[in-house]
Amino acid sequence: MLIKLKGVLDERTLAQIREKLSVAHFVDGKLTAGSDAQKVKKNLELRQNNDLVGEIHQLVLGALKNSNEFWWATRFKAMLPPLIAKYEPGMFYGSHLDNAVMGGDDLRIRTDVSITVFLNGPGDYDGGELTLDNGFEVMKVKGNAGDAVTYPSTFYHHVAPVTRGQRLVFVNWIQSAVSDVRKRKILYDLAILARHLRKKGQGPESTELKLTELCHQNLIRMWSQM
Repeated sequence: MLIKLKGVLDERTLAQIREKLSVAHFVDGKLTAGSDAQKVKKNLELRQNNDLVGEIHQLVLGALKNSNEFWWATRFKAMLPPLIAKYEPGMFYGSHLDNAVMGGDDLRIRTDVSITVFLNGPGDYDGGELTLDNGFEVMKVKGNAGDAVTYPSTFYHHVAPVTRGQRLVFVNWIQSAVSDVRKRKILYDLAILARHLRKKGQGPESTELKLTELCHQNLIRMWSQM
């Protein structure tokens, strides 16, 4: 289930993040990769255990938590500290699968959902498409600055080589309260349906809206792992 979230970060938040990154020290991205991923990874990342990482994480997480669609798409339970990645010409991240469990002594999570937040726009660089393979089709994503995309961590994916400019992204992994992607999709569709009914003028006494919300909330109770 690939979900595109439009305009999660506003211009003010993006400007704050870019200002912080303009003086940041980036290191070889291989430092955060497993043994297999190291063979196909060529990018730069903001050094972990850096105060800047925490500051940017709070800015992005605050914006995400204000997005209904983020909650609907992920059923957010826990999130790791992020990776802030930079790709310059010649850099890429070859096909790989995210580890099923990530984290350290302070926090370890099961990775159910992966998220990429685009910190600059597609006009700032050529190439660099996030390419996802679910086993049936290949999907390419290149979002506007402030957009995000969520997808199951079970997808193989890669970042195409950047040929011009600079690609900046916030990358993270989420443990969902609903681990089964099929169940998350049903809940997401019901949330979208309820929103659609409200936009069409259905009020709280509407039979269609009441039944939709009844199914939605009861399935959340049935499937959530809190």
